[in-house]
Amino acid sequence: MTTTLPVRTPAVATVAVTAVTIPPRESDWSDAGTSGAVLSFPAMDPRSTRGSVVVAAVDNDGNPATVISYAAACARELGVPLRVAYVWSGGVESGDIPATGTRMPNADLMLAGLLYDCAADGGGNEVERALLHDHDPAAALVALSHNEATLMVVSASSSPRTPDRPLGDTVRALAGRTGCPLLVVVPNQPIDRQPTSPLATPAPT
Repeated sequence: MTTTLPVRTPAVATVAVTAVTIPPRESDWSDAGTSGAVLSFPAMDPRSTRGSVVVAAVDNDGNPATVISYAAACARELGVPLRVAYVWSGGVESGDIPATGTRMPNADLMLAGLLYDCAADGGGNEVERALLHDHDPAAALVALSHNEATLMVVSASSSPRTPDRPLGDTVRALAGRTGCPLLVVVPNQPIDRQPTSPLATPAPT
């Protein structure tokens, strides 16, 4: 029996996408992407995968450098743009988003800072920057995965992992619901910085 999980497009989600060129700062990447393992989860319906970007979903307390590094390598292999996405949930009340406020500029500055700190290797990469606003970050990322992503890369957890809880709430909410393959970077285990055929990576058993 196949169980179909509901997918909603968040009514409170707004996306601001900006193309930026990350300045090359090779020293920032000297150790990025050299530790960690990658788990793969298939798309909800592999036949429906039709996106055109690799999405690196990041926050400010996880492993953004490793996630962005690995996603950038995937994007280069697939020959598609890289989009770094951040979901912020402040100010969402009763389904309404304030027209003005401080959280959006703060989120924008935080994401810009992450991209600067994780400067791209090899002469600078052009990267799309996406801010999503939703009270449920996982739902916003699910919607993005169904609409535009050919692959999504996330960190296993933004908080310390434990043996009985290796994956965070967001990853567990994403697994099996995304419209594209989901790659989960798990820190502190060997990782190949140059991924091979990420769309063909088998799901964990």
